[in-house]
Amino acid sequence: MTPYLRNCLLFFAGAAAFSCQAPLFAGAAQDFDQAGMALYRAGQYEKAIQYFNNAVQADPGDAKAYEDMGNAYMKLDDKPNALASYQKALNLNPNDPTLQTLVDNLGGQMGENNSAADENSPEEAPAPQPAPQGYLVTPGRPSSRW
Repeated sequence: MTPYLRNCLLFFAGAAAFSCQAPLFAGAAQDFDQAGMALYRAGQYEKAIQYFNNAVQADPGDAKAYEDMGNAYMKLDDKPNALASYQKALNLNPNDPTLQTLVDNLGGQMGENNSAADENSPEEAPAPQPAPQGYLVTPGRPSSRW
């Protein structure tokens, strides 16, 4: 085997191993989540939800972004979507007592049994509603209609 061929094989093997260990857009997800939190702190909850939604689209395993999205939905008094977001976060992070308390309390207020950590529950939590269509959301820039 020539050194060139060996180096090519090592490169592609390394690239394949790396892509299996980390989400491709994990950095983008973190950027979206941070931008969403800035909007959340500014009281712009609807825009923050758009950023949190982009974060979970970039990294569907981002429990923090789902929790942040749930918090923003709660500020808008949108309890069904808040609960769905909290349940998704809890499914991704089942040992988080804060998430479990949020799901239990909100589910109780809504008259539902929503313990996402309950292993007897065959259904996964419904996905939160997506951000409104027709908006381009980019971290560090205001939303713009396209």
